[in-house]
Amino acid sequence: MYGFEFSRIIIIESLPKEEFASGEELQNYLTALNEDNTGIPSVELVQISNAEEFRTLIGELILIAQENNDIPILHIETHGDEDASGIVFSDNSELGWNELRVLLGPLNVATKMNLVICVAACFGGHFVTELLLGQTAPCIMLIGPSSYTNGPELLGRFRDFYRELFKTLDVLEAFSALNETELHEGEFLCVTATEWFHRVTVGYVKRYCSKAMLENRARNVHDQIIAEGKSVSIIDVQEIGFARVKEIADDYAETFFALQLVEGARDRFSSEIEKVKNQLTEFIQMEGY
Repeated sequence: MYGFEFSRIIIIESLPKEEFASGEELQNYLTALNEDNTGIPSVELVQISNAEEFRTLIGELILIAQENNDIPILHIETHGDEDASGIVFSDNSELGWNELRVLLGPLNVATKMNLVICVAACFGGHFVTELLLGQTAPCIMLIGPSSYTNGPELLGRFRDFYRELFKTLDVLEAFSALNETELHEGEFLCVTATEWFHRVTVGYVKRYCSKAMLENRARNVHDQIIAEGKSVSIIDVQEIGFARVKEIADDYAETFFALQLVEGARDRFSSEIEKVKNQLTEFIQMEGY
């Protein structure tokens, strides 16, 4: 998967003490697997109580990744917000999806765009929704359930996932093992950064950048410029808007894939960026600008 690699698994657990400690159980299971195969990366459990401790932990992991070339898989064991808007920690503090994406972007960069996130929480797969253009990819792959679930159910499925991952070191094969048994509600979502980039960029242009929409925006900009006592051609304003859309894939790829910050990223993701550019070119030609 685009050169994906990892050095260890970090299970972050934040659940009320009276509840099933699914993160701890998962660590015990994976540690036992480790005893039978010394070539398997280490599995570490970090128990936290609130959103602020999570923020602090991510900051620490960024520094470790930068200094030691550490590339963890981040496995998050919390509750999901009932309105599918984020994760909830054991003290009931919350972290919304957008803040979580912004928080994890620098860690993904520090791991050279290798960060895999598993969100073992109700609606954890919703982490992939509503990514904003101009954000850095928060991970190279996200895995999480689409609906309500429970600790024991998720524990069983993620046991299958990591058992296969340890055997093959192939995260896509591991995801297939995760899906061999259906969830009681919904399904597991697995989205890669390249799929995310394609969906967000192409979706934005098709939704907001038709020729008619761009011409309408150009008229508004032109009217504002004229009202300020300046002189400019409406055609020139339109052409600036058209040119901006034609460059949007390259512009957003720079930030999304951290092309200037991560060595080798430009070559690694070039073919996927080109696919998006080709699809946008087809749309622009169809719109006639």
